[in-house]
Order: sequence, then structure tokens, then C-alpha cells
Amino acid sequence: MKLREDLNAMTPRLRRYARALMSGHPGGSDSADDLVRATLTRALGFRNHGTQADLMVRLYATLIQLNRDIVTGESKFSSAGKSSSHAQPLGGPAASLAARPGKLATSLMSLALEEREALLLVALDNFDQAEAARILRISRAAFLSRLTRARLALESQLRTQPARAPDDHDRHHSHLRLVK
Repeated sequence: MKLREDLNAMTPRLRRYARALMSGHPGGSDSADDLVRATLTRALGFRNHGTQADLMVRLYATLIQLNRDIVTGESKFSSAGKSSSHAQPLGGPAASLAARPGKLATSLMSLALEEREALLLVALDNFDQAEAARILRISRAAFLSRLTRARLALESQLRTQPARAPDDHDRHHSHLRLVK
């Protein structure tokens, strides 16, 4: 019973990451929810999940691998046909960011998948570098390289992109930009 309780407690965090990673995919948040559901289903089969921290690392690693399988067309779960290329766009935790991209969202959408994964693990979910490297199943040096490339690309794009003039929707609903 402890595993189910831990999974329930971790689901909102997984869901936020999946939505950020997959926003811009056809199907948006529905595809992200399918990804989380598939991750949790696999987690129910974990024989020994160890500590909560170990479980979190395994869950994120599973979610990321399932998403990569979708992107490469190797997935066998229901959202497999919804992805069309390796460099899937990313907006933010809500699919509306992909529909109305601002400067940051547009820049995030243009990052390579591996760079988005690394950046979101530390910026959105506050994993330390060692945990993020374990999740991505790469060395810490490789993780730092990806993270550095992502940050440099993001910084460069934010400097070169023209500012988007806010429309009426943005001005009247700026209080709705909270990340859940």
C-alpha cells in the first residue's frame, strides 16, 4: 500500500513535468496525462522502489524514456502516433503556452529534446545535478554539458528574439500565469 500512496503524492509533480515536456505535441495535456498514466502503470510493477528519492528518480527516468520512445516512434502505448519529429516543441506546463508563445516559451520550444529534459529537471523540478544525471542515465559531466548548452541557447535566443507585444488577452489575464 505504501507504493500507491507514494505514487499518489508524486503524481502532481510528474504531471507538471510531463506537461512542460510535451506541450506543443499534438494532443497537448491529454498526451502528457497519457504519459504519466503509462509511467505510473509501470511503477506499480516496481519490485523494490527503495526510498522516496529513489522512487522519484525511477519515475522521472521512466517518464523520460517513454517520451523518447514516443518521439522516435518506438512507443507501444496509445500516444505513439501523435509525435512527428525528434525536436518536439515545448512551451511550458500548460498547453496554452504553445498556442500563445511568449519569448521564453518560444525559446524553450526550439531547444533539442535532451536539452529541454535537462533544463526542466533543474529549473522546473529543482533536482540537483547528480539526481538529474541519474534520471537521464548519463554522467554528471554529460548532464552539465547538456544543461550548459540549453542555458546558452536559451540566453542567446532571448537576446535575439524581438519582444512580442502583449495583446488584450495577456493584459487582462496576466494573473493566470501561475504554474501549478
